[in-house]
Amino acid sequence: AALFTIIFGSMFLKEKIGTEEMAGMAVTVAGAVVITYAGFSSAVGAAMIVASSALISFHFILLKKYVASIRPSDLNQLRLFFGALLIFSYSALSGNLSAPSLNNLLLLAFGGTVSAVAGFYFMIKAMKNMDVSKVTTVRAVEPFAVLLMSALLLGSVITPKQVFGGVVMISGIIMLA
Repeated sequence: AALFTIIFGSMFLKEKIGTEEMAGMAVTVAGAVVITYAGFSSAVGAAMIVASSALISFHFILLKKYVASIRPSDLNQLRLFFGALLIFSYSALSGNLSAPSLNNLLLLAFGGTVSAVAGFYFMIKAMKNMDVSKVTTVRAVEPFAVLLMSALLLGSVITPKQVFGGVVMISGIIMLA
């Protein structure tokens, strides 16, 4: 999504990206690719990933455009409301609607609060002060953060390739600073 956001930010928001910033962004995105790329088993799957990235980037461009006039908490509430409405409708129409267990409900509440509420709120606050292309490039560190948290909390083993990708990502973010 970072690559599309950089392109869309330049096109629609007229963001100016210097040579050093572009190099930092490229290094950060390259690190993310090293960590996450495992090959594509189908052209359809690859196309869906590209479409998803483009739509997420468009979402970020819209957020940046309106973040100055709408409070971050209001944006977050609207995003959560319409997202929940869409998922509920799809689940009901597809016959996949079911009540979660209490344990799953607690996990969903915790995960939703940490990620969808707090994480999104801070991202919106960052967009008020930074170009959208820089915010989303720094967000590219998420795969590395997930690796570290899964190793810490779940005992997952991090491969040398993933460590290398994380080092590349952090290097790119340092270049952006």
